[in-house]
Amino acid sequence: MTEILSQKVAVINHKFDFRKTVATNMEILRAKVNRVTSYGITHDETEITLTLLANIDYATHHDWGRELRPAMQEIRKRYKYNHTHTAASLADILAELAAADAIRTLGDAPEPSNESANAVNDTVSLFQDLMQAQSDYEESAFAVQSDSESSTTTRQRSSRSKSRDRGNNGRGRSKSRDKAKGINTDCPGCKEFKRRKRHPNIDNAKCFWNKKYKGFRPAWICQEMEI
Repeated sequence: MTEILSQKVAVINHKFDFRKTVATNMEILRAKVNRVTSYGITHDETEITLTLLANIDYATHHDWGRELRPAMQEIRKRYKYNHTHTAASLADILAELAAADAIRTLGDAPEPSNESANAVNDTVSLFQDLMQAQSDYEESAFAVQSDSESSTTTRQRSSRSKSRDRGNNGRGRSKSRDKAKGINTDCPGCKEFKRRKRHPNIDNAKCFWNKKYKGFRPAWICQEMEI
């Protein structure tokens, strides 16, 4: 078991020999992956891509790897650090690096050393931490959004309730103002024409100010009612 785990770690921290092309280094990396796969240990495309990018990132920090810098910049524009890679995205990245390899002087690169191995290891760990941090952030953001939406819904309901209360209170205040002015609010006809005098002994249906009333009306009332 210890040997198997060591092989998995060796795959993750695999260091490239930049005296060879990126494509050749990927063949060596794939061979290591296939070797541990036979033991039931798998490496998905994202893990493999992170190892590739960690090695390229290390190379771009040295003069002998300067031709890889434009390619790395383009790759970073296309894929965020937390991108979940597939065979298609990995193939796209390799195509971009192949173009850089075509103008790179392979002989300028040094033999892999312990320093480069440690640098690759640190970069892979950084990429993995960033991906985990992004995942945690997205989960946290989703929870905050859910709470915010719930809070917004509650505020909207509260606002509608207050609006109804204000409307009811407004109607109540309107009635109070009408009564204060002396308008007869007990009779629809009087209220419509803002008449003050009440007629408790006369039915509202027979009120002179009731438009539906068919009986006699004084002329001046007819003039005001324009009938």
